[in-house]
Amino acid sequence: MDPTRLSEHFGTEIEQLSAVERMVYDALQRSCSEYYDIYQIAKESKLTELQVMVSIQLLIHKKLLPIVNEN
Repeated sequence: MDPTRLSEHFGTEIEQLSAVERMVYDALQRSCSEYYDIYQIAKESKLTELQVMVSIQLLIHKKLLPIVNEN
């Protein structure tokens, strides 16, 4: 889904994200990968891996990210 349309769809939810959640959300939107590379997101965002993992869980809980199944 186009990030612009996603922003329009979720509007206020995205505006209410914490700074860390927003950094992770933006990093995931730029990513072409189908899975969450915690280490790479942490490195690019200058966050800890724990911050990234917690932010991803919060974004999933807020239904702003899909759940990724590891097979």
